[in-house]
Amino acid sequence: MSSDLRPPAARSGAACPELLGPWVPERLLGRGSIASVFLCRGVGGDHAAVKWLHDDHPALVRRFEREARCLARLSHPGVVRWLDQGVWQGRPYLAMEHLDGGDLRRMAPKLHERPPVERYTRCRQIGVALCDALEHLHAHGLVHRDVKPGNVLLGEGGRVVLTDLGVVRELGVEEPEGAGVLIGTPAYAAPEQADGASVDPRADLFGLGATLYYLLTLRRPFSGLDGPERARVPCPGRVDPGVPEDLEAVVMRLMAADPDDRFADAAAARAALDGGQDAGVVIAGRQEAVAAAAAALEQAAAGRAVVLRPVGPMGAGKSWLAALVRRSARREGIEVLEVEEDGVGAAEAERALRRGGAVIVVSAAPLPDLSGVSLIEVPLPPLGMADVRRTVVGLAPRTREPAKVAAALHRATGGIPGLLVPVLARHTHAGAIELPDPLPPPVEVDAFLAGLSGLDRTLLSVMSLQGRPTAGAVLDVVAGEPAAAALAALEARGLVRQVEGRWDLAADFFAAAALRFVPEPEVLRRRIAEARAARLDDPTVPGGGIAALLQDARRAWVGGRLAAALAGARRAAEVAGAVGDRGLEAWALCLLGELLLDLGQPRAARAALADATAMARAVEDDAVRRRSHALRAAAELDERPGARSAAAAATDRLLPLLKGAATRPADPVDALVGAVWARAAAALGDRGAWSRARQLVEDRLPLLDAAQLPSLRIALAEAALRLEVPEAEALLGAAELAASGVPLMAWRAACLRARQRRAPPPPPGTFAEGLDAEQLQALLARAASG
Repeated sequence: MSSDLRPPAARSGAACPELLGPWVPERLLGRGSIASVFLCRGVGGDHAAVKWLHDDHPALVRRFEREARCLARLSHPGVVRWLDQGVWQGRPYLAMEHLDGGDLRRMAPKLHERPPVERYTRCRQIGVALCDALEHLHAHGLVHRDVKPGNVLLGEGGRVVLTDLGVVRELGVEEPEGAGVLIGTPAYAAPEQADGASVDPRADLFGLGATLYYLLTLRRPFSGLDGPERARVPCPGRVDPGVPEDLEAVVMRLMAADPDDRFADAAAARAALDGGQDAGVVIAGRQEAVAAAAAALEQAAAGRAVVLRPVGPMGAGKSWLAALVRRSARREGIEVLEVEEDGVGAAEAERALRRGGAVIVVSAAPLPDLSGVSLIEVPLPPLGMADVRRTVVGLAPRTREPAKVAAALHRATGGIPGLLVPVLARHTHAGAIELPDPLPPPVEVDAFLAGLSGLDRTLLSVMSLQGRPTAGAVLDVVAGEPAAAALAALEARGLVRQVEGRWDLAADFFAAAALRFVPEPEVLRRRIAEARAARLDDPTVPGGGIAALLQDARRAWVGGRLAAALAGARRAAEVAGAVGDRGLEAWALCLLGELLLDLGQPRAARAALADATAMARAVEDDAVRRRSHALRAAAELDERPGARSAAAAATDRLLPLLKGAATRPADPVDALVGAVWARAAAALGDRGAWSRARQLVEDRLPLLDAAQLPSLRIALAEAALRLEVPEAEALLGAAELAASGVPLMAWRAACLRARQRRAPPPPPGTFAEGLDAEQLQALLARAASG
């Protein structure tokens, strides 16, 4: 046992003092221009955030003491709590309560991964909480003057806390700063504040509006102090057309240029925010469609004619997209026309497009190419498992076992919004979803099956009775005629899908409905049996054992056949999904996500890993859930290399996975978590966390096989090189040794060595054969970015 009793941060060389008055610093939380904030442990073991001034300049000390004095006067759950203050080594410090939920700046990107209705509801809740906190400040004669996402912390139970009173103004007290000087952050400052004029509480309302604007759009309303820029701030609905109109109106009124046009006080703003209601079922997984709609609105607002072409099966949400665009365009006076799949409305739309100007046409049918008209295609595929789960949680947060409910809904509806939405609407009560067993198909299924030919009905009936993917040859024999053209049309309509060259129903609801087409099911079963007896169909699952497919894909990856590995993982996921084996599908999607990460495609990897996580929750497989979570954190790091916000988000995802690691039996997944944590710590410049993560990995390396070892060794070496720690050379050497038998990893290690020497990376070897141009480019970019 070590006799070094210094705190971990001090032992690792982090920028922490040994002591701060009675407080023992553990790690640096943040460093600003005039002060640093440390996570400290008190005499009783409680933690605090201790802010310590960098120097003893009289003006800075006066401001610091004013912040401490004002904070000590306040007592409200929405304002950070004062604990202690004093002087250490000639410089003042201020101890405040520590909240470990991060700030709104870090939380906002995560919120944008949730269903829109959840984002809008949370935005209202945060706005209401901040209004309460501001009302308390203003009642004590204080103006915060720096309300922004980075100064809003999150605590347990959704608590929202305003912090950093470093530039607070006491009304009626003469300012020590000179007139005409901006106090606050330019991107969130009210116009009168930006001009250096005297301010009142309405300046804080402006900062509140700008903060909510960022939450809704992930964009700052302004980049600086430029007056014309401030007059041209687009409405949030331009960026996200789904923003409710009443919420947008509140945000824009809060940011009115004239203080008299804002709300009279925080109480009035709170009433406006609290009075809005978000109604209806809003599905997750449509961020790209919303972004496309926003792009169309932006182009139309600039005077251009735009065609939005939704592409997807029946029930994918084409009418939803048209309604979304129409609602947002109405706010800005932009004309919107819709063309149905059968061409209804096409003539009027073409005339409007030829006329030019600000017009948007949402057309499910192809339109002729016209000069000067922008075409934006909007893919609307069925929802994945993760998006169904996000929809469930966002719509009905009180649902018991949401993962299992989502799995049942995904299987029944195939992720088709046109089926999912009515089922959710029918079975959601008081914030919870309760599904009957068996789950009856909604009446909307009839619309999907309307107008089918006799051949179409026979094909669907055969698939329903089979209960598994069916060979085309069997379908031909049972139908008594070639079925290829009919099957292609059914696939385009979204009723069936191909799995390994075989055909299966796209949703369980279609199976129940298709049986209504069978007047004599026993006769049809006999014809199916006769076709199979003629050896036209193998009674086993296509591809044999799914577990064997996964093993083959893993062997291909280790052996340096990346294209084959990727194809094998996709095949395993498709087959497992077709036969309803959620457990193996989760493992297949986890492997697919890992391979996509290795290929430098983190966005695609995150989608696969999110589905793997949702399925693992549904089948209660904790191993694949934790593994996919760790890999999702790695995807966040790869998607935004070097970004501190990405590293912070990844750390937030990783640390809960390590709870209980010290007491439970050694787990290989902990080694993966530690390796990704090391990378995140390096991006944050946190040597103490990097050291702990490295030790975690090193302790578990004996549990790993030769194929698992190289990627973890490379992650440690990559982090060490970024931090420029003395151990970097040894760790890189260990990575090169471990990777010598795995072609892709050997190349990655060679790229790290080249980066260390500031040399160009070596070209990829034969392991890249079979990759398409996009995959190859992504692979090279991954190696270059590290």
